[in-house]
Amino acid sequence: MTALLVGRLRELATQTHLLEKKVDALGWMAANGPQTLKSMTRAQAHLMLAERDLLDAIENNEKERMTMSEKPFWEGKTCEEMAGLPVKAVFKNGVTITGQLSRFGGIPISTEGMNSPISISSNTLNFRPHREISSVELLDSLEYERVDNIENVQVGDIFVANDGNQYLIDAEDKDDKAATFRAYLSYAGEMWLSNCAFAYALRRKPKLPDHDGLWLDKDGNTWTMRDGSVQCTCIGADNWGFTRMWFSPDSKQVLPSAPFRPAKAVEA
Repeated sequence: MTALLVGRLRELATQTHLLEKKVDALGWMAANGPQTLKSMTRAQAHLMLAERDLLDAIENNEKERMTMSEKPFWEGKTCEEMAGLPVKAVFKNGVTITGQLSRFGGIPISTEGMNSPISISSNTLNFRPHREISSVELLDSLEYERVDNIENVQVGDIFVANDGNQYLIDAEDKDDKAATFRAYLSYAGEMWLSNCAFAYALRRKPKLPDHDGLWLDKDGNTWTMRDGSVQCTCIGADNWGFTRMWFSPDSKQVLPSAPFRPAKAVEA
């Protein structure tokens, strides 16, 4: 909602409240004669107009909000800004392709650098889907999880603003409900980010075991992965145990030990 509209709504709400008080007062004096009744009728008419204006303003704001939410996520962004985003592009002939966009406006489809063109522009030009593309949808990142509640955002997350710009959070002030998080910009220095501009945040997913073998957790403990399950095989340097329970890699028993990394032969 724009500041201008907020001001208008407050003005109309105040006007409505004052007119309601006037109508109530005139109602008590209605027995004083026809002039009072005439004033009362006029006040009621003004009250109805004010209420109608208030409802129209609310309705127009809702339409504006819906229109803004329906804008494609790529609108106004350059191909360089879009580079690296995971997307699903659907062609008019029904073919679907998914992958990470390159700065050339396409999705790499070979190790030799061949791209399937998605945008008719590239590099610093605004992203514009090819005429044979019916839709381009932003997919959830394979490396990041999305945080929608600003109260759950923390230092180290990426603050994504309503305009699509992203900022790495390096400090926070939980007592400041207007600008809780800070980012450092190379061209502007430290900047506190307005909570009103928050769309969502991105948090890097912790590395979990994804193939059979030995893994080390963040504390240096050794885990074994086999057939899709993991076991904490050794706690510390010599507390081995081969009868401990097996868990799914993304279970609540395993996640607190992330991130993991494959153990080298000399470490196992």
